[in-house]
Amino acid sequence: EGEQVFRNLTVVAEKFLEVSIDYLGYILMHEKVGQAIRMQKPLTEIYADSPASRCFSQLAHKISLLPEHSQPKGGIQFFWRRLWEERMRMETVRKGKSQ
Repeated sequence: EGEQVFRNLTVVAEKFLEVSIDYLGYILMHEKVGQAIRMQKPLTEIYADSPASRCFSQLAHKISLLPEHSQPKGGIQFFWRRLWEERMRMETVRKGKSQ
């Protein structure tokens, strides 16, 4: 199921954001995740041996192996800036219509 979600996310990211993303892993659905959220504590600290916690650890390890200054395959480095600029543009348009 995680891989299908990733494929769908990839299609959306490429179509609307013009970026590509790499699959690094998944986090299993597990009852301990909800418990940690309700307790407002890090899952990896209070339930370190849970399946979901192990997924987080594996994902963190994969991320730590990525080159420090690797260039993303697309404009992901500008994602937040583009998102902000689009939001500001929409606010300007909305304000112009209300005047």
